[in-house]
Amino acid sequence: MDSKAGSTQGTSIARILFYLGSWYFFSSALSIYNKALLGKHQYNLNLPLLLCAIHAMTHFLTSLFLYNFFCMDLRRRPKPTVYHYLTHVVPTGLCTALDIVMSNASLHYISLSFYTMIKSSVPVWVLMFAFLFGLEKIRLSLIAIIMIIVFGVVITIAGEIKYDTLGLVLVLGGSIFSGLRWSLTQILLQGPSSPMGHPVLTLLYLSPVMAFFDGILSLVLEFGYGNAANHPQFASVGSIVDLVGLLAIGGVLAFLMTISEYFLIASTSVVTLSGRTHKIGTEDGMSKEVVVIVLSMIIFGDHVTMINVVGIIITIGGIALYNLYKYKNGSLGHHARRGPYSSVSSKDNELAIFDD
Repeated sequence: MDSKAGSTQGTSIARILFYLGSWYFFSSALSIYNKALLGKHQYNLNLPLLLCAIHAMTHFLTSLFLYNFFCMDLRRRPKPTVYHYLTHVVPTGLCTALDIVMSNASLHYISLSFYTMIKSSVPVWVLMFAFLFGLEKIRLSLIAIIMIIVFGVVITIAGEIKYDTLGLVLVLGGSIFSGLRWSLTQILLQGPSSPMGHPVLTLLYLSPVMAFFDGILSLVLEFGYGNAANHPQFASVGSIVDLVGLLAIGGVLAFLMTISEYFLIASTSVVTLSGRTHKIGTEDGMSKEVVVIVLSMIIFGDHVTMINVVGIIITIGGIALYNLYKYKNGSLGHHARRGPYSSVSSKDNELAIFDD
């Protein structure tokens, strides 16, 4: 009996490590892909709206295919009413689109390592909006944690050599909208008529909003007022098809990252999406930031100063304190239902929200 239990436990750990490795790979690959495509000194495709529109359309088509042919049980779930869709799904989709577009647009101006450091400030904005919407009670301990993270981010900015104001504004704007959309997502998922609770359904309902919003803005700003039409990739039908295929790769990477994260969460039960701390004790969300920074130094030659390092250590320490606070207050348990970045659970599933 003990041998059988040990075998089952070993299989479970192996499965978790597989999902963890998959999430690491697809998440890091997506970050490097976005930087390589949008970076001023790389491919230099400064069309973040078009990129995000195609990514969102890729998400929608993939989730629609899975919904119709492989996830038949999802059809039995209630569909959102028009009112619920307009008041909950659409605002969440718009904030998600703004988060991803602004974050990706910043990669044209700043290094991937600096981008990763500034995006680590997202828990600050999550807590701010959680306070605003009444999702989290204001406590001195949480305010102290916010101040630690802010202090770390300020030091990180102060230590940046290749400073670009526009890039910094964009990535900070993306971080703010990221905090807002996580709070809106929590409200969306806790609604009595919410049909969500599975990544396929989340992508199915949110992606059309994002694709439409990004597509319209791309036509107006990038093609109407910008020089997108003069880009070499739009010189012929063949080059346009190649470009769409290249952009769709990112959509596939983001979708695979979402699915691997979903199975990781479902296999571990205990999770916080800001740090993704789970049963096997690996703070993979925070350590992933370190991995991306190291890879950006190797692949793109990013220079990281000692002040940058001190800043990111303080920031990650603040995030770790936040995770510890949530754990001690019972927000990271299997039956948790509230709190930003906590898993949103139902009887048979838990949800992970995609991010580019």
